[in-house]
Amino acid sequence: MSRYLDLANTLGSRIERGLYGAGVRLPSVRTLSLEYGVSLTTVQQAYRWLEMAGLVEARPRSGWYVPAARPAPELPKMGKPDLRPTDVSEWGQVQELLDLESESGTIQLGRGMPDVESPTLRPLQAALAREGRRAGVASLHYNDMQGVAALREQLSRLAIEAGYQRQRDIMTEWVRRYFPEGTRIGHPQGGFTLWIELPEPFDTHALDPMLKENGIAIAHGNIFSATGKYRNCMRLSHASVFTPRTEWAVRRIGEAVGEILRFTC
Repeated sequence: MSRYLDLANTLGSRIERGLYGAGVRLPSVRTLSLEYGVSLTTVQQAYRWLEMAGLVEARPRSGWYVPAARPAPELPKMGKPDLRPTDVSEWGQVQELLDLESESGTIQLGRGMPDVESPTLRPLQAALAREGRRAGVASLHYNDMQGVAALREQLSRLAIEAGYQRQRDIMTEWVRRYFPEGTRIGHPQGGFTLWIELPEPFDTHALDPMLKENGIAIAHGNIFSATGKYRNCMRLSHASVFTPRTEWAVRRIGEAVGEILRFTC
């Protein structure tokens, strides 16, 4: 990473955490140059980078400041941590889910990444290949912690064009149609999945025999908790290209959930 980006990330992190409050004057260019052993130009580049990110503002003949209108972040609430170590015991299930990725006959509803074989992503793949050849090793460096707005916007546009938003809406409708009453649906921000919450005390592991028999993979909710919570939840992916078998799998899961609930309630 370039020195100015490294410095910009350090200062940006302090601002984001509220160590420099709104309206506060930031250290001078010369002070930071001496503190971090970098040139004055490097510090100026770091400040300009933060200015583009909206984290700092320049005041003529005065220096650099945190914008006065910037809301101060809320301090995290203090909890009461468990004094004993927590035994994380769900890694076996995570590994089983990863192993299923190599089985082509399985209907993958547990994966958390998009289908990179989508034809609409080929222009992006070609562009990344060209940039890698042009920039060399520099293309492997991390950018600033906020990301590049233009790149995020373009990736979002490609994701929409690839059908992920439409597929999310389709799968949401399938869950509403085939799952029993009382099922709650969440859309994790920035993901390609649905978070399904079933009435307690339902345990999604009761579905395992049916899932194995029908070649369906889901992500059980408890693998997302170090203490085994969310056993009544599951994650369903809408990242892969839909086929008639995808709807069939969602319907089969919903029917099995309904059967188990009727039997146990």
